[in-house]
Amino acid sequence: MATYRSPIEFELRFGGPPVREADRFRFPIEDYLFARGDDYVQKYRAETFLALSESIDLHQMDATLVRTPATLIAVREDQLVPFNDMQGLAARLNGPRQLIEINSIFGHDAFLKEGAALTPIIKQALAEQTT
Repeated sequence: MATYRSPIEFELRFGGPPVREADRFRFPIEDYLFARGDDYVQKYRAETFLALSESIDLHQMDATLVRTPATLIAVREDQLVPFNDMQGLAARLNGPRQLIEINSIFGHDAFLKEGAALTPIIKQALAEQTT
């Protein structure tokens, strides 16, 4: 959970010192992680995540076979899909492609939180496909 956002954001939100509680220390990020865990337990079955994880592990794609136009958006602070991986993917694609780089303290979650930055990029990419 802590890698979906950037270290910068987590430092800003949870960079405080741990607090001693009875026989242990509690770090500021723990409340966030427990709250996210409680949300998932209420909304999803464990089997859902097992199936998702398995499908990701089994998925294979040969990027050299992709010949359609592609617009890739890389988030510099994304720890789950690092910028270098996006550069490598762009290099292997065989069709027209562009790699657009953005910065976001939201890291991998930028696609959820950076609508203002992403909307014009996506609109432009779609407009280029219809002309």
